[in-house]
Amino acid sequence: MIGLKRGTVKLLPHDAEWDRVASEAVCQLRRIFGDVARDIRHVGSTAIRAIKAKPIIDIAVAVDALEDVAPLIDAMAACGFHRKDVGHDKQIFFSAGDMAQDTRTHHIHVVEYESMEWRNYLNFVDYLNTHPQIAAQYQQLKEALAAQYADDRAAYTAGKEKFIRYTLRKAMVWSYLGKTVTVSIDRPIGFAHKKDIVYPINYGCIPGVLGGDDEELDVYLLGVCEPVEEYLAKIVAIVHREDDVEDKLVALPMGMRLTQAEIAEQIRFQEKYYDSHVELWCDGYTVHEYRAAHDADPSALRHVCEENGLADGLPSDAWLTLIACEQDTPLGLICMKGDVGSTFEICAFCVSPRSRYRDVAATLLQEAMMRGRDAREILLCGSCASLAREVLGEARLLGTGQDGGYRIASEVRPTRKPSRQIRAMRQDEIEACVSLICRSFQSVVDEFGFTPANAPRFTAFVVDEARLIDRYNNGRPMFVCCDGEDRPIGYYSLAEKSGEQVELEQLCVAPEYRHQRIGERLLLHAIREGMVRGYQTMTAGIVEENRLLRVWYEKYGFVHVGTQKFDFFPFTCGYLRKQLFSGE
Repeated sequence: MIGLKRGTVKLLPHDAEWDRVASEAVCQLRRIFGDVARDIRHVGSTAIRAIKAKPIIDIAVAVDALEDVAPLIDAMAACGFHRKDVGHDKQIFFSAGDMAQDTRTHHIHVVEYESMEWRNYLNFVDYLNTHPQIAAQYQQLKEALAAQYADDRAAYTAGKEKFIRYTLRKAMVWSYLGKTVTVSIDRPIGFAHKKDIVYPINYGCIPGVLGGDDEELDVYLLGVCEPVEEYLAKIVAIVHREDDVEDKLVALPMGMRLTQAEIAEQIRFQEKYYDSHVELWCDGYTVHEYRAAHDADPSALRHVCEENGLADGLPSDAWLTLIACEQDTPLGLICMKGDVGSTFEICAFCVSPRSRYRDVAATLLQEAMMRGRDAREILLCGSCASLAREVLGEARLLGTGQDGGYRIASEVRPTRKPSRQIRAMRQDEIEACVSLICRSFQSVVDEFGFTPANAPRFTAFVVDEARLIDRYNNGRPMFVCCDGEDRPIGYYSLAEKSGEQVELEQLCVAPEYRHQRIGERLLLHAIREGMVRGYQTMTAGIVEENRLLRVWYEKYGFVHVGTQKFDFFPFTCGYLRKQLFSGE
């Protein structure tokens, strides 16, 4: 059956006849539009398999510009498609049917190609066709509304609005998983957005694509070590925010891979303010934190558990469960319990037999071990050993752990890189910091031929321990970056010049630790400290002839503001300034 009286609501089970009628309408519209149409698609609920829908065929037509449609209106009318004014300035609407009986069989939506309207029409259908659980929720809502508003199409449509808006938000970010896009960066590394946020990564958007907040869709660009204006990257993850109107995307340079745990760590500077979790794209399936309230079909998840011997379902004492899914279908899961700081246990680990040929098991185990990498030991319960042995090999499961389980050999466990903690300098570290400053600045001394004879004040300034002691005693903010054994390997201090201006002094890194982004971390820490302390601007002085250093500072938002030559220095002093509150 095709057709419904205007203004009424009636839902019918999906009918294969709808696809045939839609195909005929698409062919007819192609003849009318010719080259004006960039694409024509069957959209709306009749294009979503296995859910009920009103028996009205919706077709979306994409054109380069809406004004191109004006010459075709008469031809559309001659074929039974009549233009109607429905109050949308971003689309032209036609309907077809038995006008004498006041029934409608077709709705034609003409929109601009690659516009948000066009993306939404396609994404909604694709998302619900590949997420049957969400489609089932949509059908339940439609049935409840149809029963209540059978003769009030406007109220029926309004009742779906909240669900559709939420689903379009999810469908938009989902549509970009695995795609390569150009990310436009508006908050580069070092950008100061708010008092407690200085961006340690590049953050931007996909131009022209709107997210859930009706602003351009935001993207975290990871794996790029310097500020950039735009970057061609692959979308590898979604950051789902449960307490916000928008979700985010995560992009990486082509060929680079990060685990879900590593991504979560790098974006925590901002996501710590939200109830968010990362869904990682793994070439055909995704891995995400299991949340019972709005996750995969419980019956499907129960099936995966049962076919792998977990008759009682998920362990009740697990504090985190990760699940791998292909669309809405669970492929496998891994559960963790214990203390990540001491003993960490993988208490459930299973993969659907039909997925054994893929890397699902290896991905889940890697994610679990990343979360337990700070633990004294990682235990594996006996029921998980068989699958873990397939991934790791027999020799890498050691001894007998608790309850007949195993320990994972330490050499195959992920290790955390030295923390590179930045903290306030202690008084007993002054001597070490003097040595650090001297060794760091020795490269400048060597490059420019400084000696106590030709640069007495400069060389004395570098090695003057008494001056550091005096500054420490006077409360000067002084910070160190430490290695894994808490030894200083980097240093900087802040000197107040006025109530609104602070100067960054003696930022340095031990020569053997250079090229590990420690200087970047110190600089970003200094910027954040300056903001927290309420300063409006930060200045820095450099050897003007050191062009590479000037370029490095400029990458982080410093602007060159002048030079000065002193008789007692054999070089030119250069001065840079950064506005600390450059964001909103």
